[in-house]
Amino acid sequence: MNLLKRSLSILFTCTLLFSFFSCENFFEGSSLLKDLDKELESAATGEVVINLKALNSSGSYNRPTNDKEYSTKLYKSFNLEYEINNEYKFNCWKVLDSDGNDITDKGYVEFENVEDMTTSAKILKHIDGLTIYADCYLIPKVVSITPNNTNTGVTWDTDIVITFNKPIINCEDDNCYTIFNEATGDEKY
Repeated sequence: MNLLKRSLSILFTCTLLFSFFSCENFFEGSSLLKDLDKELESAATGEVVINLKALNSSGSYNRPTNDKEYSTKLYKSFNLEYEINNEYKFNCWKVLDSDGNDITDKGYVEFENVEDMTTSAKILKHIDGLTIYADCYLIPKVVSITPNNTNTGVTWDTDIVITFNKPIINCEDDNCYTIFNEATGDEKY
């Protein structure tokens, strides 16, 4: 009797599942089929290894890890957090291929907010050597001025040399600098 109940239960379940999934309109217009495909693709792909990089000495990754690699699954959301050093400014998140080419717009990674140092992301397509890059830049800062403001006897035609902590755009015209006179409020370009 117990065997008969079990057999009827299995037969009933199979019939119910067959009638439920055989309905042609069940998957049409629904994201369920897409979600199922994503889950199957994620399971088939296995772990995806992502390289985490940034400009040397610009800061460090806090999430997902402070290591140089992170493993995740396709379509699984994970948090990104980059802590930046004071001398740098965060620009945006970028995606690079194994040759260092920018492939941010190619649909491999989706960022919740590409311009936020703390955001979430998920891998949409896998390629070997995928890198998530925290794009930062060194903030320009004056490191020296010659002649300095304590020099005396400086003639009016003496060159003023301003040295920055990084190369500044090489301008061929006079529009790459501004001189501001605090006393008068005038600007000269």
